[in-house]
Amino acid sequence: MAVFVLVTILAGALILMPVFTLATGNITCEFVLGTSCPGDSVKLIGVQNDTGGFNNAHAQNYTVDTYAYSLCCNTTNASITLNNTCETEPVIKLSAETNAHIEEGNGTLYTGGNCVARTDTDDTDFSAGTSSNMAVQGTGTNANLTSSDTSGSFSMLIDGLKTRKWYNITVSTEAYYGLETGRWSDDGPGASLPSIDTTSLIALWHLNNESAYDENDTQVYDFSGSNNNLTNLSNVQITSFGQFDKAYESSGADGQLCKDGGIGLEDEYTILMWIYPNTLGANDNFIGTYGGSGSGTEWLFRINDTGLATSLQFYDGNNVGGTQEVLSVGEWQMIGARGNTTNITLYHDGVRVEEGVLTSSLSSTRTLCIMDLPAAEYEFDGRMDEVAIWNRSLSEEEIMNFYRRGAFRLNLSVRSCDDASCSGDSYTQITDTSFMSSKVATGESDNRYFQYLLEYSDNSSVYNISVNDISVDYCDASISACLASNFQAVYCSYTSGSCSGTQNCVLTMASSEGYNGTNAHVGNCSTYSYKACCGLLNYPPEQPTTTYPIDGNDTVSERGPNFNWTNVSDPEGDDVTFTINLTCGAGCSCADIGVSGINQTNYSYGGYLCVDVNYNWTVSACDSYGSCNTSEQSNFTIPSVLDFIMIANGTDFGTLSPGQTNDTTNNDPIPLVGRNLGNVLINATINATALYTSVGMDTIYFRYLAADNETGSIVTACSQTTFANMDTAEKNAFCNLSFENASDEVRIDFEITIPPDEPPRDTNSTIEIIYVSAE
Repeated sequence: MAVFVLVTILAGALILMPVFTLATGNITCEFVLGTSCPGDSVKLIGVQNDTGGFNNAHAQNYTVDTYAYSLCCNTTNASITLNNTCETEPVIKLSAETNAHIEEGNGTLYTGGNCVARTDTDDTDFSAGTSSNMAVQGTGTNANLTSSDTSGSFSMLIDGLKTRKWYNITVSTEAYYGLETGRWSDDGPGASLPSIDTTSLIALWHLNNESAYDENDTQVYDFSGSNNNLTNLSNVQITSFGQFDKAYESSGADGQLCKDGGIGLEDEYTILMWIYPNTLGANDNFIGTYGGSGSGTEWLFRINDTGLATSLQFYDGNNVGGTQEVLSVGEWQMIGARGNTTNITLYHDGVRVEEGVLTSSLSSTRTLCIMDLPAAEYEFDGRMDEVAIWNRSLSEEEIMNFYRRGAFRLNLSVRSCDDASCSGDSYTQITDTSFMSSKVATGESDNRYFQYLLEYSDNSSVYNISVNDISVDYCDASISACLASNFQAVYCSYTSGSCSGTQNCVLTMASSEGYNGTNAHVGNCSTYSYKACCGLLNYPPEQPTTTYPIDGNDTVSERGPNFNWTNVSDPEGDDVTFTINLTCGAGCSCADIGVSGINQTNYSYGGYLCVDVNYNWTVSACDSYGSCNTSEQSNFTIPSVLDFIMIANGTDFGTLSPGQTNDTTNNDPIPLVGRNLGNVLINATINATALYTSVGMDTIYFRYLAADNETGSIVTACSQTTFANMDTAEKNAFCNLSFENASDEVRIDFEITIPPDEPPRDTNSTIEIIYVSAE
């Protein structure tokens, strides 16, 4: 049987989110013998040595060269802070009096500006707090707080030996406790601590009723960015008693938070949430699709429907689970389901409790609801918080991190005390929950003693909170002159009155001789009227030039081009990174691209750009302090190429007897094989001329199917992947045939059965494959 083939073709887009970085640094200062400063440093003041050292020295305006010693400052880094509270080592020290003399920053005579930081990382330094049953374990820089109870506290009193100004405290933990998914900047695949990777997150409902996101009595916002907002159909109320912030609660009276059309679950998925049951009843549902509008699989994540009302069950026509009694009334607990097209695993408080086999894919356009479904017997009575759905299978470590994020709480309080017992001094709670950053202890008095209190609670009897280290910064409460910077160039001036808007005061000067040249005394910025003012200078890198694709190019054929541009230098020698920005023209629906922090002069786009649209692109060169220079705009177009060939365009079944069946799935005889030579996805239909005289077409005697000839070449969900009757009319063959070299081949298999009454003869059929663009 000779088979002949005729064929036809189309394109896509992708989103890439930008990432930004910012460097920090500090200033360096030194005393030198001489009236000028070396290198790029600038002179802040001149100093007279009249006591055999720099102690008790007089100072002078930096424009005067009477004194032989100079205080020179330089920096290699991004913004400046000039104030009277040191956060680094001071530039100079002052005696704490009017008419003050000065000394160099590492001198020992004066105490003003002696700023230090205390970091508590030694296990032996961690002492038990107000709660008993506290224990400390670990070695090196880790100190793990444990308790035989479900809560505990941990504190330390620091003695500054003299009056100090306490200004910030940093707590470093081994996980981001108590923060909702996506609320931390490091939530993502590159997180430095155990975090929540939001890759492929398609639904995230915090259930906080946040008006800033248009949440109200009728709408629940989807924080995943997938626009899967829910509608409050009935009887679901907001409550302040959530596992994180607020939560939603249903009394079991048909309360529903729903979305029409489903949410587009794919072949792998993970569903996680926190629940607080008021009661537990068989068949009560947490989330699922059931009835309502749409089509596809009905599926339910629910309490077991067989009478074990403390066990989890998943249903998609087949019940999975229902054997482990793990649920409890009146407390928060995390539940989860991780599955694919054939298997499902259920979790309780981060631990695997059930697993089994599903009967179908969960892909469905049916109405999806949480809290309840549109039938009275499926009502969940309780609270729900932090519901998240991924289109990927999370690892068990990720599921445990999701649980630990909600199971633990850390509360930090501080107090400043004038005596070692802290009698009568109250704690002030630090409300900043970002536990990897400094917390400013505002409103605290200047005292010798400072105490912090770290209280924790958890819902777990198995897992413990770990605190890596605690840092407390303090400074003498007497006069200090501090200069800190993270920019490139420092410049200083001397003026009577206020510093200009681009400069900040470092210190003031006065002289017993009536002017501010020599023999001057110094004070803080409010003591004398003549001020030493310092500011910063920085210049952006050179302007880069785009080189590929060149401006006006319309011959680029690859869907993921490698963008190139010229290298540049920075006037101050700062490190330079690049940011690429790509947009398509007016009326274009394709996604824009913005990627920063690129360390080379090219960027290979790993996704697929759209075809037949005009793209505009620029590259910005930025130094490590955010000063940038952007190239001129270039534009290019990727023309669509529709090209498809049959590399195996015929097959011969040889001689068959009536009633005999043969097919090409074992490559004997060979199937038809086609290849996508273009740069767009292909959909195709198939039809054929009649093969027999005793029976018509569209019968079981002549059938076909489509399959990958290379892994992942077609989308099976919309392709004919099981044998179907061939007909003279067009029928679906395959869809979304890839244009990538490693997966651009499709095979068409045939099954032939000779009808019982078919007369002996040679026969053949001409196969026609009609292809079009799928984009």
